[in-house]
Amino acid sequence: MSRLEELTRFVEQVYPDLDLYSYYQLLEVDPQAERADIRTAFYRQAARLHPDRFAGLRDGQVRAKLVAIYARVAEAYKVLSDAKKRASYDAGIAGGELRYVELSRERAGPPSPEDAVERAETKKFLRLALTALHSGDRKGAHMNFKFALAYEPENAYLKQQLEAVEEQLKGHGSKPPRTELGK
Repeated sequence: MSRLEELTRFVEQVYPDLDLYSYYQLLEVDPQAERADIRTAFYRQAARLHPDRFAGLRDGQVRAKLVAIYARVAEAYKVLSDAKKRASYDAGIAGGELRYVELSRERAGPPSPEDAVERAETKKFLRLALTALHSGDRKGAHMNFKFALAYEPENAYLKQQLEAVEEQLKGHGSKPPRTELGK
């Protein structure tokens, strides 16, 4: 049996029940495995299943299934190699959850000012305005905030930033405007 035939058989066997495998089963490690063992197991599975190794696979459905399996293996490694996530995952397994559920507060970093605008043109002028602010060019910031508002005239964040810069230009404010959302 060729390597591609063997892979196809494996994919067709595992993919239908992919959601029934725990991360430990996907990596073929014991739940008490040390971090180094998990790393070794992941690299073994990556060498065996990485989609790039099977560029010659002509069947698009089998390739898509392989990508899904490999993504789950990578997810398993990411979770099990992080002590906090692993502890949370292990607690979830006790409750019947076989996948890690990441809490939004774990994922969320500080908000980006660009998240406050929708259009690409607006983002361009917002970036220019923020760069001008950073370099102390309040007039340039003012101009670019106005350009950004031309694309999104009802945007509260842009209005707030423009007002703050206008206050500074008048000499009423000594602090630059806040550029983080929600502050």
